[in-house]
Amino acid sequence: MNPRAADNNKLLNKTDFDLLPHPKIHPIRKYKVQLNRTNLQKQVAKSIISRRWEYKSHEHGNPTLELKKLFRTLRTSKVCQKLNLGLQMWQNVSNKDMRLISQGLKRLVSLESLSFMLYQCDEITDQGVEALSQGVKEQSSLKSIDFILRQLQKATDGSVESLSQAFKSLISLQEIVLYVNQSFNGSPESLAVQYLNRGLKRLNAITKISSDLDCLRSISENSMKNLTQCVQRCLFLRNLKLTLLDFREKASGMFTECIQKLVSLEILSLNLSMSKIIDQEIQNLSHVLKRLENLSDIHLNLSGCRAISNDGLKALSQDLQQMVSLKKINLQLQSNNMITSDGLQHVAQALFKMSHIELNFSYCGSIMNTGMQSLMQGLKETSSLEYLYLGFAICKWLSDIGLEAIVDGLHDLVALKSLTLELSSCHGITAKGLQNLRKAFGRLVLLQDLKINFGMSGNIGDAELKQIGEGLRECNALQNLHLDFSKFETVFF
Repeated sequence: MNPRAADNNKLLNKTDFDLLPHPKIHPIRKYKVQLNRTNLQKQVAKSIISRRWEYKSHEHGNPTLELKKLFRTLRTSKVCQKLNLGLQMWQNVSNKDMRLISQGLKRLVSLESLSFMLYQCDEITDQGVEALSQGVKEQSSLKSIDFILRQLQKATDGSVESLSQAFKSLISLQEIVLYVNQSFNGSPESLAVQYLNRGLKRLNAITKISSDLDCLRSISENSMKNLTQCVQRCLFLRNLKLTLLDFREKASGMFTECIQKLVSLEILSLNLSMSKIIDQEIQNLSHVLKRLENLSDIHLNLSGCRAISNDGLKALSQDLQQMVSLKKINLQLQSNNMITSDGLQHVAQALFKMSHIELNFSYCGSIMNTGMQSLMQGLKETSSLEYLYLGFAICKWLSDIGLEAIVDGLHDLVALKSLTLELSSCHGITAKGLQNLRKAFGRLVLLQDLKINFGMSGNIGDAELKQIGEGLRECNALQNLHLDFSKFETVFF
């Protein structure tokens, strides 16, 4: 056997197929594509679009032939357990191709994980998604399913109904990720949540739900009722991620009541950005969260929620302090001038036991140096902190005094492995202040990843860069370094 044939056989024995159609795809070539579902458009442009355009320029778009090649190859491998198909920006992908994929899926008897993306495929209709669902329905061994349906101009809520019907047959399903098209032509009272609720009725083993149903631009009482019924039915749910826009009073009350019944919940991610949520609703939510004894990771996005004030953060902080299992916290509170330095002081009081902290207060124009001093004083107590992200871009009142507080606080975080400082466009920070930054790295001997962004903050010169470089000499474990000082070229190591 020649060496090339030996390589091919070796690839065929792999159980993890992450495949993407490509003009020069070898029948058994494997392509890995990293997808960041929280920021889909940017990641598509970065990771996928280059190959997609290469495909168009060479083949002028014939997805049917490529898909036939793909499933002909997979059919020869009887141990395929994981399949990732991405069809992004293929304008000529049709319902016929969905039927072809459905037929191919039916032959993969060992499939345990399926990830499928349809993004800006303008010819796909409900009939195409229904055909695809028929193939999914046959996968009785499937444990994890990930569907992203974005910018399908000819699809409606009926596509979600088809998928939900398929879910009923997946008796082994444990994880479901569903991201729904924001331009569905559904009724004003969208049926998407209702269909999802029906589809999960018999699936009591679900441990993870991640859903971005932003076809629901406003969460009505009826939609929230279906959503809460869907979530409550999953008695073993450990991971819940939801995007809920326009979080209204009645809907928030129903959701809060639902959350308190998820006694197995360990990870909760709520995107309530740009909603009209108020301090009292934040307090109600946090009161419920503190009763969840297994909750260890909270991601709360309140960006653009301009009715949230220091009082809301105080109530949240008081409840976070009582959550003994909590180790990871991610708070996104950008673009809120109601939050002042007092709000940062409240947040700081809840951080003492964390190992992973992400705080983003960018565009909060009322935060002063005193707030940064209070925050860093609180961080000094987090002796086990390994990951820290501080986002304070365009906070106009931060100056060298605030930066000095950051330096003093970092000096005591000896367990830190990853650090990101996002302080771009903080015009009060000068080159002189940045020279002191080197003092922060003296004891960070475990630091592996460092990202610093001071773009448009001060006039940085060679002297300041030299000072920072000398400080980094003590970081012997450093593996990844990203420095951005605006007029200077971004440096990667």
